[in-house]
Amino acid sequence: LENQWVDAAIRKGKHGGAFCAGMTPSLHPVILLNYTGNLRDALTEASLQKFNEVWSAELAQERPGKVFYNRSLILQLEFKCKDGSTIWTESRITPLRDDDKKIIEILGVSRDITELKQTQENLIADEIKLKQSESQLKALLNAATESIFLMDKDGRILFANEKTAHHLGTDLETLLKEGDINKYLLPDAAVNLRQYILQVQKTGKPVHFQEDLLGRTISSSIYPA
Repeated sequence: LENQWVDAAIRKGKHGGAFCAGMTPSLHPVILLNYTGNLRDALTEASLQKFNEVWSAELAQERPGKVFYNRSLILQLEFKCKDGSTIWTESRITPLRDDDKKIIEILGVSRDITELKQTQENLIADEIKLKQSESQLKALLNAATESIFLMDKDGRILFANEKTAHHLGTDLETLLKEGDINKYLLPDAAVNLRQYILQVQKTGKPVHFQEDLLGRTISSSIYPA
């Protein structure tokens, strides 16, 4: 600014936007800036496109004799700031009409939702990471050679790996859908399992035991969760 390398004045015929122009290598480039108060100068490109699409669709609904009075649009728009940063707003757009029902102005009322928007984006990013972690954990558990499962105090399966379903003589989808592990156990084994669960609940300590299942002796452990 002190060396007059920034041309920011508004004048007729000057295009909007920001440009950098250099005449010769020996001269410092000049920054050309213009702000006309139009939406294209205030909004980011993506938000301007969004506004134009929604506003055009709104106008297309109007017909002779069919005018939407007191109808407003509520949009989330990203505005540009003087320092080059941007802020997100929730903007209520309301057309103002003359006596002939023609739109003469657009009234916009906005509130800053930048912090809310950032929080939402962080939550989405965290959810994506969580899903990725869950997928990795499932892949790891399904690769295990041991049966690993999570059940509630009534013996209902909440989670299991594929090896658990195999040992119980069913598929994982059926096991998780039905949920009742006792259905796949011999009566005596089901009674014993119930006792082991009660013991873990009472003591808060793991229980280790062996059971015969489908002609095989299975060493099992129940841990409190």
